[in-house]
Amino acid sequence: MILISSALRCGLAAAGAALAVACTATPRDSTVPAPTPSGAPSVAASSAATTSGTGSGSVKLGDQNKPADAAASGATFDPCKVPGWSAFPAAVKPKNEADKPPRQRTPKAKDPFTVACFYDNSEASSTSAAGKHFVATVLWAPKGKMPVDPGLPENQADDNDLESKVQAKTIAGRPGLLRSGKNAASKEPSCGALVELSDGSTAGALLVNGQFPGQDTCQVVEGVVAAVVAATS
Repeated sequence: MILISSALRCGLAAAGAALAVACTATPRDSTVPAPTPSGAPSVAASSAATTSGTGSGSVKLGDQNKPADAAASGATFDPCKVPGWSAFPAAVKPKNEADKPPRQRTPKAKDPFTVACFYDNSEASSTSAAGKHFVATVLWAPKGKMPVDPGLPENQADDNDLESKVQAKTIAGRPGLLRSGKNAASKEPSCGALVELSDGSTAGALLVNGQFPGQDTCQVVEGVVAAVVAATS
């Protein structure tokens, strides 16, 4: 797998002290697969081999250590269902959404968020950091874990985000923030939005967008979190 440097490390390079850590792990879950070396089994082939057993003692890939779903985590919303691709502008959505369903992301031990989901509509040939990427993460964090105050030190830049600017932003009537910048590895526009929901928890959307230059990256994530506010109010 080839890092797109944090496809989400991040539009929001750190919207909470813990997000800096979270973002460090995030790209490994949202990277673009590199071509399989000659002679090496593909991921698909390896998965097929793992899941080929049909007897009662077989264990299918993914049966163990599944991430807790939104309901089990006490989340205000399920990031894989709310907002869904419908909240993204038509110009950036997959032609066939069923071909690119949102994928749940397993939080790491130090991640501030509890549940998250990847939305990926990168160009099919993006196999390096220089490719054209459209990778978004929608997430939910419990109250107090990801504060939206742009003045906090943890909401300032890190080395993975270039030309970053942080501003307070009221989103759908709720306090929030926007952080715009450029992904350090791919040099593509990045943006993140956080918004405090009515129950005090936090919804966020992080995006690296080099695939659709005609679309304002911050407007996209602001629209996504605004849709979450509307769905949870």
